[in-house]
Amino acid sequence: MFDDMSQLSPAIAEASRKIERQILQSLAQRSQVKVAELLGVSESTVSRMDKTSMAAFIAACGLKAVPIAQVCFDPEYIASLKVLAGVGLRGVEPKLLDWGDE
Repeated sequence: MFDDMSQLSPAIAEASRKIERQILQSLAQRSQVKVAELLGVSESTVSRMDKTSMAAFIAACGLKAVPIAQVCFDPEYIASLKVLAGVGLRGVEPKLLDWGDE
């Protein structure tokens, strides 16, 4: 089991804390009993699971923990959408290209 957060890089440690917080919030919302039923284990097994190690592992793999209903998109895609939305909101007509032969 992983016990020492000081061994992690600052970026991984911060990501790990966020992931652990998300895991604990989700566990509180669903209840340990429900999670145990879904996993086919006892409630005490869920209680004993090392959430800190799980979170550190997820962070070290470069992953995030998000609610299943959320959809994640590439930041470049979002930036492109923001540019297009900005153009649309300003009502700016795109300039027509003059090819000279039309």
